[in-house]
Amino acid sequence: HANRQGIASLAFEVSSGTIEALHSRYQKLHPRLLTEECRDGVIEYRDETDETISTPTTMTTTKVLEVYAYYQGEKGGDADYGTRLRFVQTVAAAATDGAGEGMARTEPSDTGTEEEEGKG
Repeated sequence: HANRQGIASLAFEVSSGTIEALHSRYQKLHPRLLTEECRDGVIEYRDETDETISTPTTMTTTKVLEVYAYYQGEKGGDADYGTRLRFVQTVAAAATDGAGEGMARTEPSDTGTEEEEGKG
């Protein structure tokens, strides 16, 4: 970049390992190259659930890590903001079965009492 006009963004699909491991590596070895949006972790975009369908659906989460490609001078110096690298990983979640987020499906149990069963 060398203080010349221009900007570039290159994207790579993460198909092996996890994007979180890549983030951890950047945090350890090149923390100044992490963009402000990704300093504390990767960005996650979740697909919305279609509550109107009766069959299980597969949810996906797209995870993004953006870093700067170069230092302005020597390694460890300030980041050169002219070129960003974008790492993208799409993760399919387990099929939903009607249970809400944070809830687990359980087998139904007898909700009546002996008194209620005798009535009727």
